[in-house]
Parts: sequence; structure tokens; C-alpha cells
Amino acid sequence: MSFTIDVEDIRTSSDQQYRVRLNVDRVLTWLHDRGVIGTAFIVGTLAESDPSLVRAIVDAGHEVGLHSWTHTAIEKHSPLDFGRDIKKGRELLQDISGQPVNGFRAPFMSLTARTPHAPEQIAGAGFMYSSSVLPAASPLFGLPGAPTTPFLWECGLLELPCPVTRIGPLTIPFLGGTYIRLLPRIITMRALRRQDEESVMWTYCHPWDFDLEERFRQYPETGFVTSILCFRGRRRMFPQLGAIINDLDCSSLSEIASGLLAPNATPLSMFSIAGRDAA
Repeated sequence: MSFTIDVEDIRTSSDQQYRVRLNVDRVLTWLHDRGVIGTAFIVGTLAESDPSLVRAIVDAGHEVGLHSWTHTAIEKHSPLDFGRDIKKGRELLQDISGQPVNGFRAPFMSLTARTPHAPEQIAGAGFMYSSSVLPAASPLFGLPGAPTTPFLWECGLLELPCPVTRIGPLTIPFLGGTYIRLLPRIITMRALRRQDEESVMWTYCHPWDFDLEERFRQYPETGFVTSILCFRGRRRMFPQLGAIINDLDCSSLSEIASGLLAPNATPLSMFSIAGRDAA
């Protein structure tokens, strides 16, 4: 199990209050009190504007990874721009943090059949692993047919796919922030118990998942209904998250990735999206 958080500033105007640091500090305190170490994927432009945020996360003992240079889907960038920007973002995070930056996570899990160039570019930028694939159909971005357990892209990049479970006809990323807040705890815990032994479980959330004081607004790149769901159940976030990670050995994703790539590790399956129909 690993705790991860996607650290992004999704304000649409500088007139709106900057609340990322406030909420990240809340999360860091909560993790410290429980002795949990995790991974924070940080947007490059946010790290550039607030390097003290990166240092606070590192000083608390956590791994930092890149959440792309801007919080936009991979397909909205040309391949040239995407490769250049993630390399720039990795170098910036390494300069600020003083530690290797091994992990990349695409905004919105947007590594899909429409972005077949992305795995090789992520590897070429120096990353050890990616956690950018939702192996299911999704209204936003998904890659149906992708393995639900860790695998290697043809370029050798390790992918740690988003954990999913079946609920009726739906396959959902049940450890994401909105699902943690809104799903009954019994469903979440049952889904965890049913996971394949080879699966790597990681929660993912956002600073705003923990923000009880933020006034409702429609978030960028989401519809009105989705924005409502982003605000529902925030008072349940810490209790629900605590039940999930209670008594579990939480590690950073880099620690997990290193074990999977160790010389004596069980060989991983290979996967390619070249030639797949766009989903």
C-alpha cells in the first residue's frame, strides 16, 4: 500500500485564495502523526512558484514526483512540448528537493491510446516509473485492456496502474479521493481484500479533498456535476483514509518500484499501446 497525493493549484484566477499550502500542511501533519511515508506528485509550475512547498514535503520525509509541468492532459501537448516540459519539471524538482525524482503521474491519468509516444518520452526524461494509466473505460481518460497489475512498457518504463475494482457493471478507481469520500467504507475494504496479490495498491487524493472551508465553485476541465462531487463528503476524507491505511505497511512508490525492478524480482509482463484503437 502507498499513500500518494497529486499536488496542484487549480485556481482559475489569481483573485482566488491560494489554499494549496494550507491543505498540504494538514495532510503532512496527519501523516506524521501516523508514521506514514508517501509520494507527492507536484505540478512543475506550482513547484516553480512555491519551492518552499516542495521542501516542506521533502523535509517531512516523503518522496516527490512530477505531476507534469502544467495540470493538463498529455494529449493537449505536442509530443515535442510534452517531452521537453517533463524533463524541465524533473530537473526543477531535483534542484529544489535535493533528491532523485523517479516517478511521473499524468494529470487525469491521461496516458491513453491517444498518446502512444508518452511512455518512451517519460523514460527518456529519466523517470524510473509512471503511475499514469487508468486500466478501464472512463468519461475522461482511460486505457481499457491495460493490465491492472504492474507492467513494463516496451521502452522498459515501469507502469504502476491505478487500482480499480468492479462494482456491478462498472470498473472504478476506488482508491481515488472522490471514491474514498463517497463510497461506503464496507465496499472499499471489501475491494481491497479482493485485489490480486500482484497488484500494487495506492491511494490518490488532492489537497482540495481535505479542504472544509473552500466555497463551492466549478473546477476547471470538469462539469458542474463533477465539481459537486469534488466537494461532497470532505469531512469523511481523513476518517475514511485512516481506515484504509490503518495497520498497513505504507511505502513510497519509489520503494515499491525499486523492489519490482530488482534483479531477483519476478519478471513483469510487457505491454504496448501501439496500434490500439483510441479509446
